Amino acid sequence: MFKLITGRRWVERSVRAKKQEREYDIEEDKLSGLPDEVLLSILSLLSLKEAARTSVLARRWRRVWTFIPILNFDASPALLALKERWRMVGSFDNKMLAVERDKYVDWVNLALEAYQGSSIDELRVRFDLDEIHSYDIDKWVYFAIEKKVKRLVMKFQKCMAYVYNEKVYSFPPLRDTFKTLHYCRSLIALELNCVNISGGVVEYFIASCPYLRQLSVKYSDSLADLKVSGESLCLEYLKIVRCNKLKSIYISAENLLSFVYSGPTIKISFANVPNLVELSFDRIYALRYLPQASNFAAQLVTLELKVLMPEVSILNYVFLVFVPLDFF
Repeated sequence: MFKLITGRRWVERSVRAKKQEREYDIEEDKLSGLPDEVLLSILSLLSLKEAARTSVLARRWRRVWTFIPILNFDASPALLALKERWRMVGSFDNKMLAVERDKYVDWVNLALEAYQGSSIDELRVRFDLDEIHSYDIDKWVYFAIEKKVKRLVMKFQKCMAYVYNEKVYSFPPLRDTFKTLHYCRSLIALELNCVNISGGVVEYFIASCPYLRQLSVKYSDSLADLKVSGESLCLEYLKIVRCNKLKSIYISAENLLSFVYSGPTIKISFANVPNLVELSFDRIYALRYLPQASNFAAQLVTLELKVLMPEVSILNYVFLVFVPLDFF
């Protein structure tokens, strides 16, 4: 009698377990049966590493992540972890940084090799890299251009601000890059940080990318003279920061809405900026640009002057001056 009841209970439990398993399979099939566009939208909400891990869920998911249109390789958390580790030991470990750099480069290379989409909306790379990794970074640039990237972000700032490195990565020269730039007509945003790029290359990007709306260049020692002009420019936002060898900027952009400049005193000429409403200058000589801004002051909504006053005290004070329209 005891064995019979036990066996019956075992059978009942087995039936319940199989029923639950079938229900789980049905739910899994429902999710896996969604259209590719929906699955890609879901995975786009995850980090790239998390999206790649979904390949083990089921056969249907194995390659879905390789079609995600946003490729975000921002490794800021890893950089913060390195800083904290060095802070605890009290010294900068160059060997440890070299190991982390190799891991990062391998990660990006493997992901791009696995990618199967025909185009990408965004490629974002952010880590402490320099010209030693030029071969790999050049491949990433060509990959982005050939995949008709819409937003290209490359940030290679140093992990430790006080560690100066002259070996900054240089953007591929004209002869290597522009034979593929006809793929890049879809580019709408270009953001470069700690990337040496010449004025000629920037100007060629502006001329070859008719839909380019945002351009930001920071910490480039190759930028000497920059001319932003063209009758059909869509450029709306322009930011130039700490390009220490820059001598002049000429701007004639009918659709330009915002211009931000931070760096040494240079010659800045505005020729045709009828829609410019936001203007920002940084550093101690910011006030010197006021006479140029007076030519179109009536149309400005915001004029921001960040004036550094190191002589006030040991600490630097930053004064944000928002100039009203009737100032002039």
